[in-house]
Amino acid sequence: MRQTFPFADLLRKTLHDAVQRPQTPLYADVSLAISHTLHPMRDIDPDADVERLRRAVERALASEGLL
Repeated sequence: MRQTFPFADLLRKTLHDAVQRPQTPLYADVSLAISHTLHPMRDIDPDADVERLRRAVERALASEGLL
């Protein structure tokens, strides 16, 4: 099995540490807000993007759109 899935141990650990997605009917909007704010990863500015991410998620949860 290790020949076919050399990453099996990492996958097992990832699944062991997994958590349930947030329970909200707006999960797709929240996911898009996170993705749009933190992509591309090379452009992330932690100090500025924390607040940008907070506002984007709040807008998504309020159904205010992502644009």
